[in-house]
This record gives sequence, structure tokens and C-alpha cells, in this order.
Amino acid sequence: MALEAQDAKDAMMGPEGSKPSISKVRGPPPSNPVARFGERVFKVHSRGSTWMAEIRAGCVLFMTSAYILFLNPLILSGASNGFNTGMPKQDIVLATAVATAVATATMGVVANYPWVVSTQLGTNSFFVNNVLGVEKCGHHATMQGPDKACMGLRAVIIRMFPKSVLMAGAAGIGVFIAFVGMKDSGFIAAAPFPTLVGLNTEWPYKHGGWGANDYHSCIGFNSCTMYFDGPPYSVVCPWLAVAGLLVTCVLLVWNVNGAFIIGIFFTMFASWAKFPQKMSEGGLVPDKVVDVARFTKTAGALDFNWGANTGELIGALMMFLYLDLVGSSITFVSLGQMAGVLNKKGDMPRSNIAFLADAFGTTLGGLLGSSALTTYVESASAMREGGRTGFTAVVCSLFFLASIALWPLFSSIPSIATGPILCLIGAVIFLESIHDITWSDMTDAVPAFTTIMAMPFTHNIAYGVIAGLIMHVFVKFCTFKLFPFQRNWPGVGVYSRWSSYQPMFTSIPGWNVDPVTGEKLAEVSTEEQDLSLVTAYTALRKRKQAGRNVPGAAAAAADDGFAGPARTAKAAAATAGAAVPGDDSARGGVPGGSMV
Repeated sequence: MALEAQDAKDAMMGPEGSKPSISKVRGPPPSNPVARFGERVFKVHSRGSTWMAEIRAGCVLFMTSAYILFLNPLILSGASNGFNTGMPKQDIVLATAVATAVATATMGVVANYPWVVSTQLGTNSFFVNNVLGVEKCGHHATMQGPDKACMGLRAVIIRMFPKSVLMAGAAGIGVFIAFVGMKDSGFIAAAPFPTLVGLNTEWPYKHGGWGANDYHSCIGFNSCTMYFDGPPYSVVCPWLAVAGLLVTCVLLVWNVNGAFIIGIFFTMFASWAKFPQKMSEGGLVPDKVVDVARFTKTAGALDFNWGANTGELIGALMMFLYLDLVGSSITFVSLGQMAGVLNKKGDMPRSNIAFLADAFGTTLGGLLGSSALTTYVESASAMREGGRTGFTAVVCSLFFLASIALWPLFSSIPSIATGPILCLIGAVIFLESIHDITWSDMTDAVPAFTTIMAMPFTHNIAYGVIAGLIMHVFVKFCTFKLFPFQRNWPGVGVYSRWSSYQPMFTSIPGWNVDPVTGEKLAEVSTEEQDLSLVTAYTALRKRKQAGRNVPGAAAAAADDGFAGPARTAKAAAATAGAAVPGDDSARGGVPGGSMV
């Protein structure tokens, strides 16, 4: 009854939780006993949806998220990195499908949201590159689900991170995933010092680095060949990956449902046409497409005898916790905003239950042999298709269960088919969070930029987060913004004056922009430039001398510099009573004009 009352309350809430918005009820209530039972569980009728609309949305949801069945085996097995992690592709496909199906069904039945929960891109890359890559930790290190949801720990940990670093961490993961996709596609390759990374004009495919002097592999951007003597131990065909990238990009911008999986199939079928032999014969066509799947190695393979690797494992677990918290929190807020269920405080109904479903999927994935799971932003496609209830998620989970039998197909996808998809997914993840960073404030912009750039350049997500946190603490401390008690420290006044009269990204008299009109100086005559400079400096001097007598100026003079960028010379001229071109309030004789 409590959930029914909550649903009734949710139906009355508007997008911001302040204005009532009643959903339209489509048709009479169901008369079928099964439909009535489903109505009590999912509230399809009361949320203004139909069973057919929910089924259709579930099909779309599967099409937009099924790409993980191709990507996760390639990443976790180490095939995209040129080394064997010891995790069979068959086990990874089975773990991904089962964990996704169970977690998504739990999200639909318990939380009643049309969202899919599956393996998080970013944690699997970090797991392979930074945990297994150093051969110190095992795949048991992915279990952190219960810690993520219990006793409000999620909210506490999220509040510990600065917003700029938090959002930049998500954006940096997108850049990192795109960088991995460019490598898998063969677009970029290692280059001699000082370039280090460059266009794949000729990749040095040879064991032991660059090989002998004057060694030429004759494999580059225009090549399309099979290579088994070294990484990637598969097909090298960058131009075919470019074709897949362009096709998928067109489908994506046209909002075609299932654009990612269609792009994968396009490149895969094209590679089959180029190399029609079976994989056992040196080609790309799988020997079989359908087979009975069973776990052989990863399921339940837990080892808590950490020994000398305890420190590395604890650090990895904390990093997984951070990545999963960031990804799920940002996605929950975004999807809640799209669904119109967020209130003024940004809270969402049944959010704790939804996080429990997310955490349950993560725990199950770790037990079966996959990395952490999270709610996918691709769930927005289901809502756009008409999905309003958790029945959409249940339909999607049934498709994931049915896909288990296709594990030979999913485990044989070449990296040139999945690399372009990673590039575009990285762009999507980047765009989701980059707008939430206050780029106009340098004390937020510098730590955020440091976080984003450090992740791909160091090939380590943890290093990016650490670098951003260090930069945030240092910059905020030096600008007296790290702690509240710093506002009374000596030097605050000096910082306030410097930041007020020598701001960055502000019109500076005599440099590039007219301080009063805002016009480029190249478009103003020399005589007008001199007059504008005199007017600007006169206005600033008058404002300083008569500040205490101008209404509102005392508050401005008492400003400690924490409220944001300083006012420009144009604003100073308006405060001093100077006629500012284009300012209606100044023309009307309003004392002091209007502050810009």
C-alpha cells in the first residue's frame, strides 16, 4: 500500500516537484486477472501507458544496450589490449547476460523504472589496464555492490568529492573510453619520441617494441590484413573501422534506435566479407553461432588470500566504488530529470530502492565474473519510445536471457567493429557531464581540466581523479576558498583586489576589446579608441572615489571576491553614471545604471 500511495503521489508531481501534472489514463482499467495483477505491480494504466507500448519500449531498450554483449568480452578477456587476462570470453558473455538480465528485472519489478542495468564501461577498462594489467590482483576485486547502497553511504561519499572533480571524472572516463576505441580501431599508434602517439601511418607490429633499426612493418592506415604475430592478434583494417564509425555516427545523429549494435553488425559483416574463412582456418567467421553456454572458470572464483597485494586491492576497490558511484549517480539524476520525477532538491522517488537494484547487479556480476554494473543512460531511448514502468525493463531482461545461446557470436567480434562504438560512447559519456562544470570559475575549471586530461594521458582513471583532487585542494587553498575560516586570513583583501581589477577572460582596456561598447578595437578608429580608454579609466576612478556614496556600491566594495568574476569596465562606467551605449537604463536617467 505504501508503494501504491507513493506512485499516486509521483503521478501528481510535475518535473520540478512543485506543479501538479496528472498523467492521461488510456482507456478503461484492465479486466483480465493477469492484467489486473500486472497493474498492481507496474501501474501501467495509472502512468498513462499501455502493455503494447511497454513491450515495444522494452525491445528498443535491448537494441540500444545490447552492444555491451560485444564489448565486455573483448575488454575483460584482454583481447583489445594484446594480453590474456585468464577470463574466457564464454564466461564473460554468460556473466554479462545473466547479471544484466537479473539486475534489470530487479530494477523493473522492485523500483518500477524502465531502466536497464548492465556492465559499466570505464570500470572494465580500469580493471583490465590498471588492475589485471600489472598481474597483481584477481577478478574478485570487482565486488563492492553492498557498500554502495547501505545506510546512505552513497550520499556521504558523493558529498566528499568536489562537484567539479566529480563531473570531470565522468567526462574524463568518456575521453579515456574514446582513446581506447581509437587504439582498437587502429586509428592511432605508438610513435618515436617526442611524438609518442600519432596517426597510424605505419604501425610497428613486432614483438619487443620498435624492433631493429630501420624496421618497417608495412602495416598502416591503408592496410587490411590479419596479424597473429603480436597485438592485436586479429584483423588490422583501420579504413574499415572508419566506415563503421561513419555509418554509426549517421545513425546516431538520426536518433535511430539500436545505432550502436547496427554499427557493430555493419563492420562485422564487412570484415566477414573481407576474410570469409572460419576462425579455425585463420579468418573472422565464427565456427558456430549458437551453442549451449556454461561457466568454466570465473563463476564463484573468489580468492581472499590477498597477501602482499592487500594495499593494491584496497586501492582498486575504492576506485571501483568511486567509478560506480559517479556513473550511477549522474545517470540517475539525468534519467530522473527526463522522466520528470525529480523534486526541487533533486531527490527521486524510490531512489534508494533503485540503487539497491543497481548494487545487487554489481554484486552478482562480481560473483559471476564481470566488472561493476550501473544504470545505462541509453534507458532514455525506452522512455522516448513510450516506456513508463518497470515492465519495459522486464521485457529487456528477457531478451538478455535469450542472448546467452549466442555467446559464440558475441565472443568473436573483431576489435575494428567495437572500436568505433567505443569512440562514440565516449563522446556520449563526455557530453552528459561536461556542461555541469563551471568553466567560468578558474578555481573549478583548472582541477576539472586536469582530471579530464590526466586519465587518457596516463592511461589510468585513478591517476586522473587523484590529480584533480590535488589540484582542487591546492587552487582552492591558495584562493582562500577551501575552508570557511580562510575568509578571515591575511591576504584575502589582496586576492580580492587582484581578482577584481585584473580578472581573466574580461575586457581589459586597450587590449582587443573596447571596454565600454564591447566592440573589437580593430573596428574602432584610433581617436575613438583613445576616447574609450579615457572614459573607462575615468569611470573606474569615479567609482573608487565615490563608492561609499553610490547606492549599492558599499555592498560591492565589501565583496570579498568569492561571488565570481569581477565586474567589467562597462559595468563600472554604468555605476558611475556614465552613459553606456546600448544601456536603456542609463539613457532613462536611472542613477547608477544597471549592473552587468
